[in-house]
Amino acid sequence: MTRVLNPAGTAVASANRFPGNVIPSSRISPVSTSLLQYYPAPNRITNGYANDFLSNESATANADGETARVDWQQRTNSTFMFRYSHGNEPQYIPASIPQQGTVNSTITHQAVMGHTWILGANKVNEFKLGFSRLELVNGNLRTGKTDVVGQLGIPYVLDTPAFWGV
Repeated sequence: MTRVLNPAGTAVASANRFPGNVIPSSRISPVSTSLLQYYPAPNRITNGYANDFLSNESATANADGETARVDWQQRTNSTFMFRYSHGNEPQYIPASIPQQGTVNSTITHQAVMGHTWILGANKVNEFKLGFSRLELVNGNLRTGKTDVVGQLGIPYVLDTPAFWGV
């Protein structure tokens, strides 16, 4: 049996056992108590405190994309084009504790427009303008949804939705 010692003594040698080998609730931080709701109880019987939880949460990954293009011939020597592409690739990588894994999201936006003007048998004027944007998000399932850090009252953590998870 593991002994739970009271560290309030003046030296390690004088530390006494808590009554009934149970830490009184008045000695446990309210933040620690609140944090326990995010961690599951052990679900495996082991000899000790290690490896007493097994999670069978699955990894997920999706890849969606779409592209649209419009071409317009104004005259035989003048054409316009526009193309837009969008992609979304969310994925979830589980951790040892359920609902605590990493959420990665990659969102892409790309656009191009152009004008081709044939000026003569040996002269062509071509204009192209492009735009590209890449959004990468690396967080957890509660990022931007549940302000766990604020609810727990944990000090000195940035108060932005990117840091809300546990």
